[in-house]
Amino acid sequence: MKSLSVVRGSVAAFSFVSAVVVGCSSDSTTVISDTRAQSLEDLPNCTENRDGEMAVLAENDATYECKNGKWTLVSIPTPVVETLDDLSNCTKKVQGDSVKVVAESAVYRCDDEEWVKFRVLTDTLKSTDDLRACVKKREGNLAYISVEHALYTCEDESWVKTISYMDTVSSQNNLPNCTSKIEGDSSFVKKEKSVYLCIEDKWRYLGVVAESAESLSNCTEKHDAEQAFVLENYETLICSNGKWRKYDVYNVVNQETVMSSSSAKQDDKTASSSSKKIESSSSNEIAIVIPSQRDPNITVTEFSSRIAGDEIRFKGQFGIDFVGDPEAQDSVFNTAFTGIEYKVGKGSDPSNMVAVNVAVNSNTILFPTQNSIDLNSMNSAYVSVNMLDPGFTECGTYSLIVTVTATSGDMVFQRTEIIPFERDAAEYCRTEDTTSQQPVKAVIPMTSCQVELSTNVNPGVDLAYCVAVPAAGAATADIIFEKAGDVTNPELSAKSGSGLLFSPITNGDLPPYTDDYEVDIWPEDMNADRSPATAYVSDFKFKTIDAERLTNMIQNFNQIYVAKAPTYNADTGEGFYAFAITDATEGIDGDYTFKVKIYKVP
Repeated sequence: MKSLSVVRGSVAAFSFVSAVVVGCSSDSTTVISDTRAQSLEDLPNCTENRDGEMAVLAENDATYECKNGKWTLVSIPTPVVETLDDLSNCTKKVQGDSVKVVAESAVYRCDDEEWVKFRVLTDTLKSTDDLRACVKKREGNLAYISVEHALYTCEDESWVKTISYMDTVSSQNNLPNCTSKIEGDSSFVKKEKSVYLCIEDKWRYLGVVAESAESLSNCTEKHDAEQAFVLENYETLICSNGKWRKYDVYNVVNQETVMSSSSAKQDDKTASSSSKKIESSSSNEIAIVIPSQRDPNITVTEFSSRIAGDEIRFKGQFGIDFVGDPEAQDSVFNTAFTGIEYKVGKGSDPSNMVAVNVAVNSNTILFPTQNSIDLNSMNSAYVSVNMLDPGFTECGTYSLIVTVTATSGDMVFQRTEIIPFERDAAEYCRTEDTTSQQPVKAVIPMTSCQVELSTNVNPGVDLAYCVAVPAAGAATADIIFEKAGDVTNPELSAKSGSGLLFSPITNGDLPPYTDDYEVDIWPEDMNADRSPATAYVSDFKFKTIDAERLTNMIQNFNQIYVAKAPTYNADTGEGFYAFAITDATEGIDGDYTFKVKIYKVP
C-alpha cells in the first residue's frame, strides 16, 4: 500500500505551479517596489494616495506595503547558505532564526543552540533522471517531476512517487469512479475546497485545504472532527480532543479491514435479523423493518429536519460513550464508529413505514472514527434529500431512517433514529386542473456584486448600480454604514437613506426557515449543480424584514442579511436584497474599511 505524503498536486488546478516553486526556484523573491528606504523610520507617510505601494528596506531587504494608513510587513527574505558547514554558530542571539541550505533543499532553524531541519523544500525537475541520489541526508525531501505531473519523495534511499496530479472537479458528484487504475490519485473538490484520495475503490476525504498548520483555527469543541489538508507539509490533520492530530488515511483503511474481520462472527449471529431490513408487504409496496437495537453507548442529540431551497436537510449528532481505558481513547482500535446507513420511508410510524426509492446525499465518512457524526456539518455527514428526486411519487410525511454502528474492540453496537419531514403538496404536488391550481411560484435567480466601502470616506452603497456613495452624498444611499461602539470596542452598524428595512438571517430554530448560508458558505457555491449555478431568492429564508437599523456587524462577522425596498414585489423578487460584510479592517478612531457582497434580482 502507498504511503501518504500527498497532494500538493491535487490542489494544483488553482495554484499548482506557484505552490510548488515557492522557495526553490531562486534564493529570493523579486518584488516590484515603488519605494526604497534605509529603514522603516525613513519611509514616507502612508497616505491614501500611497495605498497599495510597496517598499523595500535596504537594511534587511524586508518588503512593506502601505495599507489602511500603515506600513505593513509583507516578507523578509530567508538567508541562504550553500551547505550545513556554512551555517553560523547557533547561539541564543540567533534563536528562532531560519536559514535555507541549498545543498539540503531544506530550511534549518536555530532551536536550543542547535540547527534543526525545519521545513523540506520542493525541487522542480523535468524528469526523474534529474533527481539527485536519495541518500540518508535527503530522506523526506520532495521533488515535483514536470514531465510526469507527479510528486516524488525520498524514502529509504529511493525516490517514490507519492502523488499524481488530477484536475479539479466542481463537486463530489463529479469525481470519477475510484478504480484500481487511478488508485492513489487525488482530486480537489471546488465546492467544498477539500481534497479527496482514491484508495481501494473509494474516495477518501482528506480535509479542507489549509496553507499551514499555523493557519488552522484553534481546535475547540466547535471544530471537533474537522479535517484539514495542510499544503506546507502535505499531511492531513484532524481536530480531536482539543488538539490537531496527524491523520493517516492508509492506516485508517488498514484498521477498517481489521474491524470488518473482527466483527464478522458477531455479524453472522445477527444476520437473520439485520439482513431482513426490507420485507414485502404487497405486490407494489415494500415495508421497512426498523432495527429495534438502540444501544445507550451510542448517544444522540435532538434530531430535526428543515427546508433549504428544494432540499431537506437534517440536524442531529451521534456520539459514543464507552467506559474503557482513558489512556487508550486516541486509539481507533477501541471506541469507534464503524458505519452509517440511510433509508427514506413513507410515513413516520416505525411499525408501518413503506420504503421509497429516493437518494440520500451525504459526505463520505472515513470509518472507523471516534469523532461524533453530525448530520448537519460539512465536515461530517452533511445529509440532505432533494425534494425533486423522481423517486417521490406523492406528497405528505416521509422519514429519514439513520442507522449507525460502533465498536468497543470486542463488541458491536447499533442505534437507529427516525427523522420525519414533509413534502409540501402546495410546492411539489400541484394538479393540472388550472381552475383550482394556485399560481406556480417562480424560481427567481439573483446576481451578485461586490463594493469596497469605508465608514469615513465611502460609507454608502447604491444597490441598483452596486457602487460606493461618498460621505457627502450618503444621506440618501440605500445602505449607510456607520462606525459604532467606542475606541476600546469599535463596531459597525447600518441604516437606510431610501426606506429599506433589514433583518439578519437567524431563523435556524424555526422550520422551514434556515440560516444555512453565511460568509464563505455562499448559495452559488452550494448550487453548483443547479442551472444556472447561482443564488436564488428562495435561498434566503426569513421570518420578517422590519428593522430600520443593523448593529454589532463586526461581532457577527459571518452573518448574511436581507433587505427589502418599499417597492418590494414578492412575485418577481424586485426590491429584495441580501448582503454580507467581508474583509473588515479596523482603521483609526474606530473607522472601518470593508467589502460588501450584494445579491439582487437583475
